[in-house]
Amino acid sequence: MDPLVIVFTVLAAIGYGTFPVFLKSPRVLEAKVHPFVFQLYKSVWAFIIGAVCVIVKRQFAFTPWAIGAAVCWVPGGVLSIIAVPIIGMGSFMVTAAASYTISALLIFWLAFDEHFAVHELGSTKLVLVPFYLVGILVGLMGLGWAARPPDEPSQQLGEGVEEEEGEPQRHLLHQKQLGMNPKSWSASSLGRIFLGFFCATVVGCLQSGQGALVEAGRIQNGLSPGEQDARFSPLGSWLFVFGLVSTLLTMLLWAIAAIVALLRKEAVPAGKFQQLWLPGSCTGITWSLGYVSSVLTVSLGATGIVQAQLAALTTIISGAWALFYYREIRGCRAVAWVAAAAFTTMLCGLLGLESAR
Repeated sequence: MDPLVIVFTVLAAIGYGTFPVFLKSPRVLEAKVHPFVFQLYKSVWAFIIGAVCVIVKRQFAFTPWAIGAAVCWVPGGVLSIIAVPIIGMGSFMVTAAASYTISALLIFWLAFDEHFAVHELGSTKLVLVPFYLVGILVGLMGLGWAARPPDEPSQQLGEGVEEEEGEPQRHLLHQKQLGMNPKSWSASSLGRIFLGFFCATVVGCLQSGQGALVEAGRIQNGLSPGEQDARFSPLGSWLFVFGLVSTLLTMLLWAIAAIVALLRKEAVPAGKFQQLWLPGSCTGITWSLGYVSSVLTVSLGATGIVQAQLAALTTIISGAWALFYYREIRGCRAVAWVAAAAFTTMLCGLLGLESAR
């Protein structure tokens, strides 16, 4: 495997695993903003970075594949911000990662004829990818189990965050704050929980679809792995078009949400720029880092195997924030999380050896 693919895969995992952290700040809790707000921040910053790159390079080349990627991404970005408050960050990351892993391997195998290494065991020919995949999924479930909050009295879905001495709790989006205790489930809360997991699953599929669109566009234009083309430059034309279309789509959805709110005589979704410009910008910049790096991996010849590795590493990095920064994982669960992370990382490394490209 190309060392640059490894480097950009790690950078993508860092960006994707870090950007949700900014949704957990007390400032964001207090603002209670609409999901479109942070989606807009991510879109705008992708557009700004792309525009700056185009201006600096003085080179622009259009491709409709970037529009397709934006159309695929915007719904996924909105769904992710909707799902997290319902099922919690840990459950969302594990569900989306599992969906991303499986769908990426299937897409690259079925659509792009990806070949896996075949091992001979006596007279038997064996493909190890499915076994490593199952192991990674088990590791992801272990990460999710270890990252779950301790059993405490839960609130009903949709309630606000508890406060201590007038200050918001440091842990936003805890499952215990969102009715994830089965004893508190009602018919309505079960429906919302199902919605949360469904949204997370769709997000994973849409994420793998973005990488597939980059690969499909490059193949259609006759580009070989590693071959550069301005139309598919993640630090240039591709990001510019992607960010512009994403921004316009998000603003359109926001306008529709505002019209619906007015018709229902409800509060119109507000941006609250003064409160959110810093966490929103941090969200947009770190997400853009992940996106640019992930597109670079595809441009360098990354396969569905690399996409699966990216999904698992993103989950590990997100959990690492919960473990080391937010201190949400403690005691025996912290030990279990480290063991699951080491197990998953090892299998990701072994999976990387199975590409026949």
